[in-house]
Amino acid sequence: MDSFSKALSNVLKRYQDRGIEIVDIKDIWIDTSIPEDLMVELLRSGKVEVPDGIMEIKKGSHAVWRRRKEA
Repeated sequence: MDSFSKALSNVLKRYQDRGIEIVDIKDIWIDTSIPEDLMVELLRSGKVEVPDGIMEIKKGSHAVWRRRKEA
């Protein structure tokens, strides 16, 4: 895992610890300064370990990443 992926995982863990399930990508940007397009690319490629408590990551009204529901 590269440093950007690790930074995203760490900040998402902090959101989970605060009980936040749906995160806006702008909030992540404020905490990490990682460009939004890079965050989207990393999330969509599966290179970020998203904590179990995070259900969705949004960019405005669109979901960038959503936890798959188990059957």
